[in-house]
Amino acid sequence: MHVAFVILHLGGNGAERVVYRLARSFSDRGHKVDIVLFRTIIHRSLPEGVRVFVLGDAPDRLTEERAAEQPGHPWFLDGGAPVLLAAG
Repeated sequence: MHVAFVILHLGGNGAERVVYRLARSFSDRGHKVDIVLFRTIIHRSLPEGVRVFVLGDAPDRLTEERAAEQPGHPWFLDGGAPVLLAAG
């Protein structure tokens, strides 16, 4: 299986730590793992075999007003809520 996690950055200890642990666990089980970031903040060594893609800088939060001005912007969600994408 190929798994991709999408998250703002890997600089914190909440959702970022969960993404790190899940990425390591999937990778240890032989799955292909990618982490997609919007900021180049990484405070941990990444597990071997885990690829990281940085799409560019994004604001920490996008207010509803600003989101309405930018339809389709990836940060219509508050904060850095991670997203998991998987393909078999």
